[in-house]
Amino acid sequence: MSNYEKIEDMIISAGRTAVSATKEIAGAAKNKIDVKTKEYDLKMLYAELGRAYYNDHKNDEPYDYDVMQTILNAEAELKNLKSE
Repeated sequence: MSNYEKIEDMIISAGRTAVSATKEIAGAAKNKIDVKTKEYDLKMLYAELGRAYYNDHKNDEPYDYDVMQTILNAEAELKNLKSE
């Protein structure tokens, strides 16, 4: 085997190693994106559930949670700010 063939084999081997490493990195990045996307989806579902519960119970008194009164106060403040 000539020096040229040895160099060619080394370059091909290095290229395969680089491609393999790139695939691993891309797979890890995709997995991380998939996890973040699913966490965001769950966060939005929790918010939707919370809004539905709040809308179903905002006229109940006494309120089950202090946060419901806080939300009512914030909505009133927001309405006042928008009317200014």
